[in-house]
Amino acid sequence: MLVFSLELFRFFIGYYGFSRKAASIEEKIENLIKLKTFDDFEAIKVMQ
Repeated sequence: MLVFSLELFRFFIGYYGFSRKAASIEEKIENLIKLKTFDDFEAIKVMQ
């Protein structure tokens, strides 16, 4: 019950979601680098 009262479970779920999004962005960046077909606009779009 301490996990719920300190909102640790919600914190864990939020961190997990952030981790998944960060991994997705990293994968997109790696693909752009491999293709070498990116410009400033593409780099900004991926980061947002």
